[in-house]
Amino acid sequence: MTLSWKKQARNRIARQLILAIVLCSSLVTIILTAIQLYLDYKNDLSLVREKISSIQITAMPTLSQSVWVLDNNLIGIQLKGLLAQRDMEHLSIRTPEGKLWEAGSVSSKQTVVQDLPIQYDFNGQNLRIGTLKIIVGLDGIYDRLLKKAIVILLSNAIKTFIVAFFALAVFQHLVTRHLNSLAAYTLDISLEQRKPPLQLDRSLSRTAVPDELDTVVAAINAMKERLDADLAARKKVERVLVESEKKYRRLVESTRVVPWELDLASGEFTYFGPQAEEIFGYPLESWQNLEDWAGRIHPEDREKAVEYCQTSTARGEDHQFVYRALHADGSELWIQDIVSVISGPKGPGRLVGFLHDITDLKRAEKEKEELQTQLRQTYKMEAIGTLAGGIAHDFNNILAVILGFADMAKDDLPEDSQARDQLEEILIAAERAKELVKQILAFSRKETQGRRPVDFNNMVVEALTLLRASIPTTIKIEQNIKPDCGSILADPTQIHQVLLNLCMNAAQAMDEAGGVLKVGLRNVEISSESLDQVPDLKPGPHVRLTVQDNGSGIDPSHIDRIFDPYYTTKEVGKGSGMGLAVVGGIIKSHDGMITVDSQVGEGTTIQVFFPMVGEKPEEKAKPIQKLPGGDEKILVVDDERVIAELTRKRIELLGYEVTAKTSSTEALSLFRSQPASFDLVITDQTMPEMTGERLVAEMRDIRPGIPIIMCTGYSSKIDAGKARAIGINAFIMKPVASEELSLIIREVLDSGQPDLTPPTGTGPAPRS
Repeated sequence: MTLSWKKQARNRIARQLILAIVLCSSLVTIILTAIQLYLDYKNDLSLVREKISSIQITAMPTLSQSVWVLDNNLIGIQLKGLLAQRDMEHLSIRTPEGKLWEAGSVSSKQTVVQDLPIQYDFNGQNLRIGTLKIIVGLDGIYDRLLKKAIVILLSNAIKTFIVAFFALAVFQHLVTRHLNSLAAYTLDISLEQRKPPLQLDRSLSRTAVPDELDTVVAAINAMKERLDADLAARKKVERVLVESEKKYRRLVESTRVVPWELDLASGEFTYFGPQAEEIFGYPLESWQNLEDWAGRIHPEDREKAVEYCQTSTARGEDHQFVYRALHADGSELWIQDIVSVISGPKGPGRLVGFLHDITDLKRAEKEKEELQTQLRQTYKMEAIGTLAGGIAHDFNNILAVILGFADMAKDDLPEDSQARDQLEEILIAAERAKELVKQILAFSRKETQGRRPVDFNNMVVEALTLLRASIPTTIKIEQNIKPDCGSILADPTQIHQVLLNLCMNAAQAMDEAGGVLKVGLRNVEISSESLDQVPDLKPGPHVRLTVQDNGSGIDPSHIDRIFDPYYTTKEVGKGSGMGLAVVGGIIKSHDGMITVDSQVGEGTTIQVFFPMVGEKPEEKAKPIQKLPGGDEKILVVDDERVIAELTRKRIELLGYEVTAKTSSTEALSLFRSQPASFDLVITDQTMPEMTGERLVAEMRDIRPGIPIIMCTGYSSKIDAGKARAIGINAFIMKPVASEELSLIIREVLDSGQPDLTPPTGTGPAPRS
């Protein structure tokens, strides 16, 4: 194929070269020949005219003499003599009298005719005696010119062809063979192998000036060097690109991202990444077209996702969107689809994009949101705790007034007085309120009162009594509490919290339609054989609490999560999601177990198991018939005027001499002026101008050994431990009963430093 092309090219150039030389030479020859013939023609015509002129000069005198004498023979001889000249065809003489002499005939198509007058000089007069008509034929001239043209053309043609073939041979030797070498070298240039520089087979002297072929050779060699350099650079770039492609292909294939390409005209995928099989669980060959993609989108997201993609594609806009997809095993995936629209001749032609599995990201976002919700709830609970402390302080002050005056009023009434019994009920209610405040404070500080044997029966009954006032009357409470179910080792506050939380949840499940709340309590024996049903318990006697409602029930999908922190199905504002989580933690910390059985629309049954203990609860101390008193001087400091006066009166009833102050600065001034006048100081903690803690420090600077009791409603700044550290002799919480107050005052005065550890259980307020 290549050799044939070379041969055709070589022959074509040769023919063109010969043809060019022949045509050019012929054209020049024709032009020159035409000019030459034209000049010769002009020259021949001039000779004809000169011949005619010569006849007029030389032959006319003798011819006029012959005509004058009318010598016919001589005239004939003279005409024949003239006719013998070249190209002369016809001669005639005509006299005025009509006499005619002729010689020759006209054979040429084109002639030159000339009339010459014949004159004779007679007696000095120039007489015209006739006319000589000369006809010269041009055919002879034309014949001679034609023969000459043929000779010129033939000779020039022979010369032209000789020159052309000689030029062709020279051109072949000097140019054509080198052009063939250039073509062959260029055709043999390969991107796969390097060739030596081009050199032509030429024998030029070293001093010869480079010609055009040398320039072409230099250009081809320079081009080849650049091509080699570019090829080397391109191969290097190709190697880098191949490595980069392998690297990024491995990177993409190692991620949970599926690249894809779709032809819009056919709706078929032209490429779909192999990662799809791992991410979606479907075989790679099952991803053929848009229907395969749309069919694997979650039914709830399918219409919206497909419509958005179609609308954006029609507008030619790149787009991205997030939707849920279904794995082959039915599980749910979150997919981010990033799409680029590639335009074609008549609008969007192709789509390319990535399917990015963001399931883990969505889960992390959900977990983050839940953690943020938990954090907000934690802050809220801390705020509630802080608020609870403030409320407890004010509430304790109010209880202190109620408890104090009711206690004093009761002592002023006889034993059989009905009013005394009524005051006793007020005191019992105040003590219950006091215990409730203690529970609030324990919750706000996340503290416990310590575990001790408690009567579970009494706790359940007390909790239900409190609950009855908190739930709608449309909910009936049924108790099935077996007597003497025994004691459990527990923190009373936490168990009370468990009881109220479980019962309130049951009541809320029946809020709309009402119902029956059943609470049961009985003893059960957990045997080794039954541990499969209650694996978190140990064999032995237990107390089982049952809380049952006939409310809305719990969906089975939620059962396993109801004890998770902050998990709730209630509306916003109706639950924090912490109740059952706290309940579960309390029960587990008490070595107990909780079970839940629920049917949607029928209700829920919760059972709680606690281990029984053989110890019995501590019995309340019997009231002291006569309160201890004395005659010492006591300084009372409290910014609440009513409490200051109440405390003064209660202590004065015990025989002491009491001075009460409502200003801590005034009390300090009084003490500074009379430090030896007081045997004991009783002070509040939270006061304006100067706190009780600072007042204690100032007084101790004045008189280091002065006994001091701190009595406060609540303070986040000080507790029994800190009170002991700064040397306070006793730390008690308001409200305080007269019996407890009298005992502590006497104890501090007698011993100077009672125990500051808060006692556990019910009864008198914690003291140190």
